[in-house]
Amino acid sequence: RRVHGSGSSDVYLFYDDVVVHENVVYATLVSDTLSWKQSAATILAGDNTGKIMYYDLLDKSSGSLDIPGMYFPNGITVSHDRKSLLVNECASYRVVRIPLIQRKSTNKNLREFYPMPNSVDNIRPGFGRTYWVAFPAAETSEWLSISRILNSSFIRSVFAKLARIGILPEKNIPDNYGGFAKIDENGKILEIYESPNGTLFNHVSEIHQVSADTLLIASYDDNVDHIVQVQL
Repeated sequence: RRVHGSGSSDVYLFYDDVVVHENVVYATLVSDTLSWKQSAATILAGDNTGKIMYYDLLDKSSGSLDIPGMYFPNGITVSHDRKSLLVNECASYRVVRIPLIQRKSTNKNLREFYPMPNSVDNIRPGFGRTYWVAFPAAETSEWLSISRILNSSFIRSVFAKLARIGILPEKNIPDNYGGFAKIDENGKILEIYESPNGTLFNHVSEIHQVSADTLLIASYDDNVDHIVQVQL
């Protein structure tokens, strides 16, 4: 059932990840203006129209959480204590903790920000009140470096206009890198695992911990998506 968005998913509906908590579905809306085909353009243009949408399975209401626009929110999960949402903000290289005051409300002034060394994709709970954060690209990735260097509102606006008319690339320039981090409840990085040449895992998208010493790593590249089992 459509609960948000226009009739054309090719133009709108740039959703990324979803989680369910207390009968409410929360989903990350990466951009309110750009297409899902323009992920690189979203970063370059400094698009901050990202939102956390919700849909209540009981009363059928829907909307967005009252927080400022986000820069490419993608992965989302519920904290171990079930009191917050943890959202990966790809273009800002950080994890954002969003406390839930009630099922569909939050206090934007209580948000916490946990910086990460690379761009981030999905976030998933681990064992022992920890979380796994996926790194799809290294900090030195060409597009991500450009997006930091060109930190000008005027240049960003130019990129945004180019993105909307389809001139900017529709996907990231591939680099051979894969990595992920283990963080605690306070966003402290406990461990980082990397495959600098992308030989073991490349463009890591998601990590699932299936036992105390076993992870399943979902990664992708231009040719094939695959899952790698890693022993800790």
